[in-house]
Amino acid sequence: MQKDTILKISPGFVEHWAGKYDKRRVFARIHEEGEIRRWLATRGEPKYLNKRTFLMICWWKTGQMPHIVRSNHFTLIHRATRLVSEVENNDRLKLRILRLLRGVDIPIASTILHFLQPLLFPHFDRHVRSSLEKAARWNRSEDDESEDAWLEYVAIMRNLSRELGVGLHQLDKALWTYDKLGYTQDEDS
Repeated sequence: MQKDTILKISPGFVEHWAGKYDKRRVFARIHEEGEIRRWLATRGEPKYLNKRTFLMICWWKTGQMPHIVRSNHFTLIHRATRLVSEVENNDRLKLRILRLLRGVDIPIASTILHFLQPLLFPHFDRHVRSSLEKAARWNRSEDDESEDAWLEYVAIMRNLSRELGVGLHQLDKALWTYDKLGYTQDEDS
């Protein structure tokens, strides 16, 4: 895509690129994502994480498991994640609660929020931000991982999801795949 061409995101774009995500994503990651979602589906409300699922989400997001993340006590993980499920209408507070866990940065916290409340929270991912930038919907650096950037990102993704009539998770997958695979809009359609 030429620099002056703006990416057009439509429901068809989301369907096309989210489908490519499902076909190309590393099997282990898809398996783990499914395992996390199945485990959470068996929990009542408010949702929470046990230590195993917390660690699985951290690995799923980063592909690594630093000692500091593993050092979180299971009780703290349970209480913090349950509390964010109980907090209403305060995204900043939810993020800050999760950041109290050792080794949890904003991208990991956003992923935890996504798994706990997938209808409300997208993953905070640089590939998605890059696609949003190509669509003239993201004006910050794609490397900006500040709290204010995350709040802006959540608002952009929620608005775009509503505008297109697609789910946040499908939108996430489509924008991630579009950037990750390095295609232009006209290729492979």
